[in-house]
Amino acid sequence: DLNSHNAESASEIAWTEEALKRLERAPLFLRGMVKRLAEKKARELGYSEITEEILTQFKGQMMGVWFMASAIGNLIAGLVGGHVDPEKLDQMPTLFRQTSMSLFVAAVVCGLLVFAVRRMMKGVPAGQR
Repeated sequence: DLNSHNAESASEIAWTEEALKRLERAPLFLRGMVKRLAEKKARELGYSEITEEILTQFKGQMMGVWFMASAIGNLIAGLVGGHVDPEKLDQMPTLFRQTSMSLFVAAVVCGLLVFAVRRMMKGVPAGQR
């Protein structure tokens, strides 16, 4: 049964009391997602227990990704915004369409890169990724 398999997988990871208290500080609507992601990452790294220190480590990694994505988004916004001429607002639909298509193409390329990166990382132990 799929549900019993998921329940068994979820029970493999123990949580310390401090880690559970820290989890309770997350907004209610995010707790389930945070818990699943932490347990998934802990399994990948071979941890049998999630501590407050491990949660701090995971948070630091996620914030690094968040700030990098924000910086790239700001760069793109600056590059696009530099081409806006306030005297020629009739060009805005064309600029918006070009920007949307460029971002869609970039998303597809990034999505395809996932497969190449996974293939390259195949022999690397989970704790070293």
